[in-house]
Formats: sequence, structure tokens, C-alpha cells
Amino acid sequence: MDASGLRIDLVVFTVEGTTIRSGDAIDECIRTALIAANVPVKRESMSEVAGMPRPEAIRRLISRSIGLDAASDELVSEVHADFLHRITEHYRRGPRVELMPHVEETFFRLKRAGTLVALASAHSRIVLDALLDRLGWRTTWLIDATVAADEVGRGRPHPDLIFRAMALTGVRRVETVTSVGDTPIDLEAGAAAGCGFVVGVMNGACKAQQLRQFPHTHLISHLGVLPRLVIGRGPIRPGEAASAASAFAS
Repeated sequence: MDASGLRIDLVVFTVEGTTIRSGDAIDECIRTALIAANVPVKRESMSEVAGMPRPEAIRRLISRSIGLDAASDELVSEVHADFLHRITEHYRRGPRVELMPHVEETFFRLKRAGTLVALASAHSRIVLDALLDRLGWRTTWLIDATVAADEVGRGRPHPDLIFRAMALTGVRRVETVTSVGDTPIDLEAGAAAGCGFVVGVMNGACKAQQLRQFPHTHLISHLGVLPRLVIGRGPIRPGEAASAASAFAS
């Protein structure tokens, strides 16, 4: 139980940028797949689609680069299939795939306190499984459920990934769920679900000034702060939290 008296039964983490980091691998795999399909995209354009379901991100980038009419289902599917191949291979054998600071320590502390842990990914299952295999997370007791984007009807900012994680873990009350992510679209999904805590981490893709404009209850400097927030054991020190709103920010 946290300091406010709220019992948290489940914490749902997004994956890339929140629990793992692989540099700019996702952006570069999308860009390379687009360029291979004769769609020029600048690196700075990638921040505009951070956290989006990949087909939606690809469609938006095509539309902005060569026009809405060019973003056909056929082209989006072609680019997405190329991206899936590239990112899957990267997660299997590429460099710089590593854990975010404090992640397994955080999982351990949550589990020891009786809190369930789930991962909700914007990747499809084949990509997510490649990553889980790389990290040795397919069978770890630290993670109770994983959800991939192609296993739900809608990706973020819709709450479907969170609701699927709840179904898999048997958690029924969304106010006992904490969602954790590093992008604005992650925060929007947590708010759309109605989670008790919607937490942004500031050492991923986005910093405090970007995240605080979107719905959240807390912004924290890194995952090591999270157990103290969720379980309520120990203080959160100055500099570890940029925001602790009692209601969602506008």
C-alpha cells in the first residue's frame, strides 16, 4: 500500500525506453525501411511518432514525407514488414540492447511486496519475444504477463494494452493499476484506462518538460524511485520527482 492508502495490485510497464534501451534502433529501423521504399524521412521527424503503434507511425511518416494519397495500405504493410525484420534481427543480435537503470531491482521489490508486474509493448509478438529471449525474460518469475500490440484491438493512446494486462493477471479494478512509460502517448494510455497512478520516467525518450504537458500523476527520475511511490516504503528525495500531481495534468 502506498503512502496515500491506495493499494496497487499491478504495475504495467511499457518496454522500449522504460525498461530497456537500444539507442535509436527503432527509429533507424523504421527510417531505413522507409528509405528502402523510396520514402525520405529525416531523423528529427521520428520524435513525432514516439510510442505510436508502428503501422500508424509509418503511415504518418509517409503522409508527411510524400503525401497522404501515397500512404496506401499496401505501402504501409510493405514498410512495416521490412521494419519487423530489421528490428527483430537487431533485438536478436544487434549491439546496445540493455536494461534501463534499476529495472530488475524494481521488478524484484514490487514482486516481493506482492505487486504483479506486466510489460505492454508497441511491438508485435514476434518482435517482443525476440527481445524477451535476448534479455532472458521469457520465463523469469519477475514478470507476470506480457502483451504485444498485435494481441489487442487498438494501440496506445487507447487503453487496450493495459486492459489486456489486467485480464492476463486477474486484476479487475483499474484504480489499483499503475501504468509506467517514458513518452506522452504512454501517459495518455494510462489516463485513458483510468489507472490509479500514471507515472512518467524522465530518463527515457522524453524529459520532464515534455511529459508534464500530458496526463500524469507522477514524474520520476528513474525506475528506482517507483517502489517507494507504489509500495510506500521510504521517502522520495529531492530531484527524484519532477511532479507529484494529485490529479491528472491538463
